[in-house]
Amino acid sequence: MIYSWHFMPFWGHILMMLVWVGLFMLIINYQSYGTKKESSIDIAKKRYAQGEIDEEQFNKIKNNL
Repeated sequence: MIYSWHFMPFWGHILMMLVWVGLFMLIINYQSYGTKKESSIDIAKKRYAQGEIDEEQFNKIKNNL
């Protein structure tokens, strides 16, 4: 009984540290989520490079943008 009472503050500190690390990771993930969007021209360039569209289709897309 004495041992369990003495180790409780240690586990409380570990738990609180895990909570803070989890919140920090959520904030970082949420902030970086909005910055990973590709522009339409980047998507068209990628599709052209992969051979999904030909040069004529790429130029049409580029002119429309």
